[in-house]
Amino acid sequence: MDSWILGLVVVAVIGVAVIVYGAVSDRRRRRHALDQLASPPKRDIPRFSPDAASPHYLNDLEAHRPPEHAPSTELSANERTELAALIKDPATVTLPVRRASDHFVTDQESDWSVLDAPRVLLCADPIHSVRELLGVLERTIAARGSLVIMAPEFAADVRKTLEVNRIRRMLGVLAVIGDAEALAAAAEATGATVTPAGDLRAGYLPDDALGRCARWVAEAKVSHVVVAAEK
Repeated sequence: MDSWILGLVVVAVIGVAVIVYGAVSDRRRRRHALDQLASPPKRDIPRFSPDAASPHYLNDLEAHRPPEHAPSTELSANERTELAALIKDPATVTLPVRRASDHFVTDQESDWSVLDAPRVLLCADPIHSVRELLGVLERTIAARGSLVIMAPEFAADVRKTLEVNRIRRMLGVLAVIGDAEALAAAAEATGATVTPAGDLRAGYLPDDALGRCARWVAEAKVSHVVVAAEK
């Protein structure tokens, strides 16, 4: 066989091999690209350890149970008797406001929700988002105080958030529902300012806008402001 024919054969074989290799390589690249598109993106999370324990999320039942070894909020028999006498005192103001939920009950036997020396937030408008309350809630937690919140209505998720914070002992809080007349009476009794939703959303809530009282006792459909503090 002539050398030039042999050369053509060699070139043809090499050419075919290059074409086959290119086709196979291209097919692999396409498959890899498709696999990447179909799989979740790789994300490096700062300070994340793959072998770290997974966080535990409370279900609704767990969230509505007090933590183990939490101090009891139940009153003694003597405390109930004394408080019942205070409720009947002429200086005590009784308001026609209903408790937002029975999950705010602190004393099961009397069915009372009792807060000692709380600050009082009076909201002129329904509370639709927890964000509206964040500022005053953070201040209350920082001061290790307690808070009564009165509004015409609470969105379900807001009410549940407040319930869980009370039950889990993260915050002494009570939500009660009252109309404009009840809000005005509460303002007179506690020295609080009825605050519109716009001020809450803007985070504008001076300290003197919150009212004070010595004790707030909420039953299912009425609340008692016991020994109102000086204005």
